[in-house]
Amino acid sequence: MKRLLSVLVLLFYLQGSFAQQINTPYQFPVKPNTPQWKFNSPEEMFNKCQIPVDVMNNLTTEALAKTCLNYPLFGLMNAYNTPQAGFNAVRKNFNGIDALFERKDAGSVLINIYKSMNPENVDKSWPLLNRESSVNHFEI
Repeated sequence: MKRLLSVLVLLFYLQGSFAQQINTPYQFPVKPNTPQWKFNSPEEMFNKCQIPVDVMNNLTTEALAKTCLNYPLFGLMNAYNTPQAGFNAVRKNFNGIDALFERKDAGSVLINIYKSMNPENVDKSWPLLNRESSVNHFEI
């Protein structure tokens, strides 16, 4: 019995260690301005905008960072008195941010992403929402 348990533990370990890394950001199944963007409560909205744990654990750090930047409720950050209060509220309701913070290379990956952004490509005649979308979102 002990030997069987050891073999099962080893198999689960090996299965996890050979999981394939996902290099593209997670595509949230619900997005604003789509027919699926209907909720009965804020809790339902937050729950539907989570990254599935099995996907999140296999995202590369870059894909996870871009997923966080594409979070459909990222704009809620602007609804608070300070940027820090807004960030804390988004972090509390979204599983991707803490997962990103656990990655040792998150800082350097985020810096590289920010370096690749070019805010000068934003057309100043666009509405503010479109301007933010063009700079902050990383669609594949």
